Amino acid sequence: MPFPVADEPTGKAQREGTTLTLEEAMVLRRHKVFHALEEDLEVDEFLSAGTERDSFAALYAAIRHLPGYQPGVIHLPDRTLLGLPWHEAYERPFALREFFYQAFFGFLVNHLYGLGERNGAWLQGIRSRTWGMHFLQELNACAALAAAGVQTSTPMTFGALFAKLSRVLPPGFEGDERFEEGNRTASEYCTAAGNAAVDIGLDLVILAGAIGGIPLVTQTDIQQALSSQYCDVDTFLQRTVSRRRTILEDAAAQWLLADQKSFMETTIAHCPKRAERFALLSALAVLHDRTEEAQHCIALCAEHLLAHGDHKDMLFYNVFGAIGRYAEEASRTTARTVIWPWVAQLAPAIAAILDYTDGDETRNFPVELADALALAAPEKLPAYYDWQCARGDHHQALSTLHAFLERADVSEPLAQSLAMTAIDQVSLGIIARRAAEGDAGAQTVLARQQAYLGSAAFASPRPQTDQSTPYGRYTTAFDPARYPPAEFDAYLRESSGYIDKQHIATWTDYWATNGNKSEVYRMLADADERGFDIQCYDRLFALALTVYGKARAYPWLVKAHIMGNGWSWRLSDQNEVEQRWQLIRRHYPDRWREFLQLTLVQAPTWLTSSFSHGGFRRLIEYCLLMGQRDLAQSLIDQMVERSLELVSMLPLPTPEWVHAS
Repeated sequence: MPFPVADEPTGKAQREGTTLTLEEAMVLRRHKVFHALEEDLEVDEFLSAGTERDSFAALYAAIRHLPGYQPGVIHLPDRTLLGLPWHEAYERPFALREFFYQAFFGFLVNHLYGLGERNGAWLQGIRSRTWGMHFLQELNACAALAAAGVQTSTPMTFGALFAKLSRVLPPGFEGDERFEEGNRTASEYCTAAGNAAVDIGLDLVILAGAIGGIPLVTQTDIQQALSSQYCDVDTFLQRTVSRRRTILEDAAAQWLLADQKSFMETTIAHCPKRAERFALLSALAVLHDRTEEAQHCIALCAEHLLAHGDHKDMLFYNVFGAIGRYAEEASRTTARTVIWPWVAQLAPAIAAILDYTDGDETRNFPVELADALALAAPEKLPAYYDWQCARGDHHQALSTLHAFLERADVSEPLAQSLAMTAIDQVSLGIIARRAAEGDAGAQTVLARQQAYLGSAAFASPRPQTDQSTPYGRYTTAFDPARYPPAEFDAYLRESSGYIDKQHIATWTDYWATNGNKSEVYRMLADADERGFDIQCYDRLFALALTVYGKARAYPWLVKAHIMGNGWSWRLSDQNEVEQRWQLIRRHYPDRWREFLQLTLVQAPTWLTSSFSHGGFRRLIEYCLLMGQRDLAQSLIDQMVERSLELVSMLPLPTPEWVHAS
């Protein structure tokens, strides 16, 4: 099948219609050539005019020993691609991968036809002496060995390729060096080279089969390749399974599946990354008819996707908030027998939280754990603090120190010694406040700190002036007297579908005071029935309670909580929510459970703030207010258990501080 290729010197089309560049045509011819070699198909007519410079056409001719064929000057990729700045290299991963891939097969064909000196001339034309240049030189050496193998029917294996390439060490940087412009560029080229090497190796396996060798990747090959820094296991799996046919020997596939199973059971990485690995392993298992293993891997993929996705996934969200709220009113015995076990169960998952999540909405959990420890087991805080310092988690350790200073008896020698190490402004402020409140231990620490640091260290920082503009400044003027109850519809029409919450509150309060309460109630209830979001259901409850009594008022209290996002601490005001709960306790003490059912279970599913982990803390606060402490404990049991189930597939060791005395 001929491809319409533009004339390279002029860039003009050889004939009308869509044309391809030589590089684009080579990509298409490559797949045709390797498919023909793999399936033993004859495509001799493929060597038509215009393919003289195509390395893959020349490769086909060499493998099939076509008589009389002599290639032209084989095309090698544009050398300027080796000198891109970092941002361009980052944006062009395909082009860089193709650069190394096409360079290798161009080198290979030149060696097959005894024209290896052309490779040397091309390499000498590269001005930069970067890591990429060294890698190209090694590719040329590998191509020479591969060509010799083709000519002697002893093909280069997949593993041997990576063993040879490993003679060039990949660029390595320490610490922040990897962020320097030149180093970032080298990293992009190294990644592209590794990706290209996998494709080169897999296509060499096809060449091996075409000349009588083993057309499969063996277990030894995989082990050799994966020991090289140029063969990433995810890249290998992705490039292998994307070919949709068996490329590995069954023994090799079995070894790789077992090896990865063992690896995944003993290491931790970001959940989305692990999910991708399991998906690829499942696809590999399917290709080798290992159905049971494929099902197991795809189930693990799903578990990781459910556990945590990048960017604001809410794993463990508000669990510590619920525990902390429960602990505030707990006895010392309850703290040790009930609350500490919750914290201890969560400790392994929190210790590794940044290993399997991206930190968005999760990086603060070690701090929240310290706050829970301060309430449940303050004697554990020094061990937790030491453990964090030993790991280099200094920011988190500082927060743990603050929690310790808030709760510890700093008159004890060990606690006092630790308190004396606190010299940051927040810590000094805690010590000064406790000393001012009459804490003898804090007064001792304060006196000693002042002797070392001077009194100026304890000076309160100058408060920052709030530069924000009050929200009310943007509220338009509204005169409720303009709209008596009989004219309320006129206001609704003028609102054009948007009803200002403050306007409705002002109107309701004004006419409930200066008019007929029942008429005000009727107008608001009628507007709600017609689908207007009147945003004043708390006031409707108060009106109904005054005019009609508790029974008729109750549904409005339920609706106020639902429409006001009452279980979400982010979307509703704490004071308003607690006022509703107090009304339930005062007027409907026997309906506290029904209120839960109506506002949680029976809330409309279309409401975006329907109950989730975002409401854990509020739910516990409600139960405690209603005197349902046993229920609150059972709910937290479930919160902890269900949250940990999401990460149950991860190998999470218990941190040492948990068992420290």
